[in-house]
Amino acid sequence: MAEKDPINTDWLVATLEDAREELEHAIEALGKHPEEAEDIMENELQAAYAKLNYAVNTARSGDRGLDELTDDEAVAFPTEEFPLLDARATSEEEAEGREGEA
Repeated sequence: MAEKDPINTDWLVATLEDAREELEHAIEALGKHPEEAEDIMENELQAAYAKLNYAVNTARSGDRGLDELTDDEAVAFPTEEFPLLDARATSEEEAEGREGEA
């Protein structure tokens, strides 16, 4: 197993703060405009998730990640850092597929 680069804590803190700001914006928007919950969930929360994923996906590479990852890779669910969650999701999807076949 290849050794991982250390986490760039300054970068991680900065990107997590960016994600937090996005989440705070979504919470504030929901408080002011609850009738727009659907739109807020689909847009602002999606942006917050993307920023959290970005923070994790670039935690070790820091700003090098801007050159090393595509935009889609940068905001994708971080399966390298959280492989058990990815495996659990795959198992659940497979189970749902089997249920649909019955």
